[in-house]
Amino acid sequence: MNEVLAILRRLNDWNAVLALAALALSVGLGSALPSAVLGFASLLTFHVVCRPRERRFAGLGVANTLTLLRLLIVFLASLAFWTTPPLFAVGAALVLLLDGVDGWAARRLGEASKFGAYFDMETDAHLILMLCLVLYLAGGLGAWVLLPGALRYAFVVARQLRGTQPARERRSQFGRVAFFTLAVALLLACLPPLQAISSALVGVGMLPGLVSFSQDFRGLLRGAGADIEGG
Repeated sequence: MNEVLAILRRLNDWNAVLALAALALSVGLGSALPSAVLGFASLLTFHVVCRPRERRFAGLGVANTLTLLRLLIVFLASLAFWTTPPLFAVGAALVLLLDGVDGWAARRLGEASKFGAYFDMETDAHLILMLCLVLYLAGGLGAWVLLPGALRYAFVVARQLRGTQPARERRSQFGRVAFFTLAVALLLACLPPLQAISSALVGVGMLPGLVSFSQDFRGLLRGAGADIEGG
């Protein structure tokens, strides 16, 4: 079990590095495709290597299958609609609606695992990153809109450089509220009728996340291996 957890954490760390590199490439090329493709490939590898082998759904398990479905929707929406924020928002809204269902299924069916917690959180982080990137590439908002999308990955990289690992991966209740608030704000900012106030929407939506991550970074600087991380 310790060996599996070590592999899981190592892949999680490399996923963060790859996500930041892909984000830089996407910004440089003016295309969301590098982040969409590399992010999906990284998390799919993460899933194949580290997933528990439950019996349901050909060994995938119901909860992990739902999370994988959410990841697939983000990927397909990114490929098809990254140049059309309103249509991308439709796919993102579906992913957001499914969020929580996988966690409920894991608890209900006894499929909860360390991998499931990591995979769910990283899928959420990928969704936020793609929403931020789509808004940035649409040209209506400045590079600052990429900040909330990069924070999770920056924290994981900082934790890796610090040599600190949490006892377990989970999100605080406040972190859940921060994620949902930011996701809804980004979705609304994609809609043409709200374009005039998109900056205000995203700015207000990212405030709880900034507070949550500031607590995480402060704990990291103190050298605490906290359970709660990444918002």
